[in-house]
Formats: sequence, C-alpha cells, structure tokens
Amino acid sequence: MKKILGLLLMGAFIMSCNQAAEDTSQEKVKYVKTETISNHHLSSNITFNSQVKEKTEINLSFRVGGPVQRVRVKQGDYVKKGQIIAQIDQRDYLLQLEQTKTQYLQAQKELDRYQKLYDKNKLPENTYDKIKSGVTLAKIAYENAQNQLYDTDLRAPISGYISAKFINDHTTIGPGIPVVSMIDVSTLEVSTKVPSSQLYLVQYIKEAKLDIQSLHLENLPLQFKTISKKAGQDDLYELTFLLDSKDERIKSGMLGITSVKLESKNTPLSVPLSSVFDGNKKTSVWVIKKGNTLKQRNVVLGKPLKDGRVEVLSGLQTNEKIVVAGVYDLLENQKVAPIQKASKTNIGGLL
Repeated sequence: MKKILGLLLMGAFIMSCNQAAEDTSQEKVKYVKTETISNHHLSSNITFNSQVKEKTEINLSFRVGGPVQRVRVKQGDYVKKGQIIAQIDQRDYLLQLEQTKTQYLQAQKELDRYQKLYDKNKLPENTYDKIKSGVTLAKIAYENAQNQLYDTDLRAPISGYISAKFINDHTTIGPGIPVVSMIDVSTLEVSTKVPSSQLYLVQYIKEAKLDIQSLHLENLPLQFKTISKKAGQDDLYELTFLLDSKDERIKSGMLGITSVKLESKNTPLSVPLSSVFDGNKKTSVWVIKKGNTLKQRNVVLGKPLKDGRVEVLSGLQTNEKIVVAGVYDLLENQKVAPIQKASKTNIGGLL
C-alpha cells in the first residue's frame, strides 16, 4: 500500500513540474503591438479656416499741438495718399511764421551791411562770425516755423480706409496723440492658425488659394508670407499669406477657407511617441530582430509631427519593425510575438 502511495505522489510531482515548465515557457513570449517603419506620403491638399486682415494698420497723429479746427473724415471713409484728414487752428503758427521770417530778413540785412566792412578789413573776424551764426539760427527758426505751419494739416501717408476716429472738432490735443486709425488695403493678408503638429507642412507648401463663400469667390491666389515664431494663448501658430486680388468687395475681417496644395513627396521617417523610451539615458526604441527577439536601438529624434508622432533623423531604416506600446515592460533579447490585427469580418479576433 505504501509503495502504491509513493508512486502516486511521485507521478503528481512530475506532472506539476511539467506544468510549471510549460507555464514558464509560455511567459517567455510576450505579445506586443508593433509597427513597420515606412515613409508616409503627404496628403495632396489640406484646408484651414482663415480670416482676411489688413496688411498695415497705423495710428495718425499731429506733429504739433493745439485746438483741432476740423476732422474731415469719419469711420469707414476711403482716403487717398496726401489727402488732408484733420486740421489744427493755424493762428498761432501763422504769427510764429511771420515773426521768424521778419527776424531772418533783418539778420540777413545786417549781414549784408557788415559784409562790406569785413571785406575792407574794418570788422574783426570773430564779430563777423557771430553775425553769420545769428543769420544761420534765424534761418533755422524760420524754416522750423514753416514746417510747423505745414504740420497743422494731418495728411494720409497711404491710401486706405479710416478704421477708427479718436478726436472730434475743437478738441485741444498735443503732438503724438492719435487722431484716427487707418488701414492699408492695397495688399490684404490672410491669416490662419495651425497646431504645432502641422508646422512641418510649411516647408512642403506648393501653392495656396482662398475661398470666400459670402462673396461667392473661389481660388483666389495666395502667397505664403510668414509663420509666427511663438504660439498664441490658444497654443496655435499664425500662418500668414498675401492675398493677390483687387476685388474691392473683399474687406478686412471676412472669413474664408484656405486650401493648401503640398509638394508630392514622402515625409521623413517617423514613429509614435508611445514607442520611444529613455534607455540608459539615451532615447531608444525596441526593434524586433530575426527570431522575434528585442534589441534596444538608440535613435535621434527631430520635429514633432501630427497625430502623436515624431520625426526620426537617424537610427532606423524603412521596413524595420518596432514595438509601439508597453515599451517600459520589455527587456533586451526578450522573446515577443506581434499582436495580430483583427480583420473587419472578425471583430474582436474571436474567430
């Protein structure tokens, strides 16, 4: 009886050892999500919501101060370059001009009289120099008075529209205080905003066009101008185009859709951010080698791309297979098996 019991216990022990060995063997193979490295082809066209804006907006102010006699424009008026926008009361400036003119002419007459004495060596040279300096100073004062009288008229430096009016008639103002604001509509700009993940697309822009649905305008040509160096409060970057159109119906503030055509080329190699980890203080990914074993590979990353990806400058080649999830739970030379994607007719992989 004891002999039979011993044989049974030995058999159970052998079976348990075999089961443990089988479980250990199964633990060595880890199922992982993978991706094959390839060049992603750029989409041929992308669209952005955009807005028309003025190329330049400036505040106009007088260079002299005094009571504003008249403001000749109102908000929304179109003015031509050189057109008088507002005027300051000229009374004091006319008096100043007359006074400085008289002083200058008087100084010039004295110089002419003393010039004859100087030519006959009857006038000391230092006295003659002082008289000449007096004429020069009088001339400067006279010319300054002429300029100040001219500056009592505020003229438009460009052609455009009055976007705001800050001063009314009979208001006393000082130099530099804004009177009106005007916008330059000779060239309009189109502004759109993009996330950081799409900044890399700028280098591939081939052409851009604008549609303004409210005016039934389509395919207005755009020229890329610049992109902001810093993101706004919404974490978006402003992309600016020049609008080549003389259609006077197009106004600053109108909304549109910008269509951008990209050059037909492959993008740089990229990987999901989830595949990248810090291995021994180096940026790495897990590469699946022959025999489905893992090899840590150091990589050099570039710009962040869209959809949670990042550009790879070096370290990987096309057609190599990497692990894209759970990278911190893996080990060098570990045996893995790719998780097979379920087909469209086998949802959940149950068949």
